[in-house]
Amino acid sequence: MRRFMWIIIIVLFVMPMMGAFAQPLAPLPHLSQTETETPSSSFPTVYDGSTVVNTVIATATPINDEMSEKDYLSDAYLNDVRGVDYSPNGLYALASSFDSNLYLYDIQTFEQVRVFSGHTDWVFNADFTQDGTMMASASADDTIRIWDVNSATTLHILDAHDGSVTNVAFSPDDTLLVSTGQDNQVIVWDTSTWTILHRLDGHQDRVWDVSFSPDGAFFVTVSTDETAIVWDTADFSSVATLDEHEGMVISVEYSPDGQFILTGSHDGSAILWDAVTFAPIRAYRASITGAMMDVVFSSDMHYIATAHLAGNVYVWTVDGEPVATHIGHTGASVSAVQFSPDGLTFLSGADDGKMLLNSVWLDG
Repeated sequence: MRRFMWIIIIVLFVMPMMGAFAQPLAPLPHLSQTETETPSSSFPTVYDGSTVVNTVIATATPINDEMSEKDYLSDAYLNDVRGVDYSPNGLYALASSFDSNLYLYDIQTFEQVRVFSGHTDWVFNADFTQDGTMMASASADDTIRIWDVNSATTLHILDAHDGSVTNVAFSPDDTLLVSTGQDNQVIVWDTSTWTILHRLDGHQDRVWDVSFSPDGAFFVTVSTDETAIVWDTADFSSVATLDEHEGMVISVEYSPDGQFILTGSHDGSAILWDAVTFAPIRAYRASITGAMMDVVFSSDMHYIATAHLAGNVYVWTVDGEPVATHIGHTGASVSAVQFSPDGLTFLSGADDGKMLLNSVWLDG
């Protein structure tokens, strides 16, 4: 069933677009640089601009040593880099792969320095502790693995979910780990004992992502039920439900200053929310159809970036001005994007089997 769901996504969103990628790339049409009201909402929508760039600095193609590169790159699932992340110090880049492994790269040389092997099915995402010495990974084998980063060895296996574990996030003080799953559950773990503190059942369908507020007072989860739920870490009650999307919500992130929440959806939009009033502020859309698979803020709060199923990474200023459309992944669905801690570069991962290191600056 897990693979069936992803096949449906590919059929519905990717196949209709393949004809467009067969043509030479040209600047995407600029629909508007001003905010416009959408018929179904009371908040403005901004669209991508006409600046199309390729600012790729380096390319990594994670390979499982037990498979040939030819076999690996021809597999419709194993070549999917589903998650990307920087280590907290910005010195390493991490790729979570559907070949069941995670791969760590030196950010200066982009050479592979670690392989984390142990999961037996797709790895969706991972998160580092604040000091970068441990990380947690979420997998379609229904488990979470806690890793020692230096030795790339498994420290703990957490197996309380009854379906694929889609994402994990440590709290800012590393005392909590929150996991989300295709079993509709959100599980809160005590990291001192690796035992369950709470199971949260607010969502009515698969849960895809989780993000903590910078002060650790709240976290937000998103779901196929088309909602985002904000949870209070004091008593683990739900304090707000964000329900303006018209499709499954697959990605979410709190802003570094804690003032905003950004959600990405299969309805083709990313929505910026006020993190105090929980009111929607604006929506960001590409001028081509497709899901917003991942969303992220830059650390300096200048930019947001979105990973698009049609194959691009879109960058806007937080206040809605289009900056650039990044086309480093050609003919691929981009699933993940992450800004570096210093805000100068970003990682992107796609089903072309590649993790790209990109410059934020348009001149490279």
